[in-house]
Amino acid sequence: MRQLKKLKIYNLRSSSDAEGRLTVDVDKFSHNDGINEVISIILKGGGIISSISTTDPSLEDVFVSLTSNGVK
Repeated sequence: MRQLKKLKIYNLRSSSDAEGRLTVDVDKFSHNDGINEVISIILKGGGIISSISTTDPSLEDVFVSLTSNGVK
């Protein structure tokens, strides 16, 4: 997990269950190759990836991202 935290990932969240399985949630990467880096770190660390899923942002998410740039 330490190696993942070194990557430029926005909103990295992780959790583990009673069986030791780790779930990693990422909102977005700072560059297009981010998912490949995450997979590489997990595999090099001896981890086994059992599933990967992606979710596209909603139109509302895209609109808010584009229109609220710099506004808090």
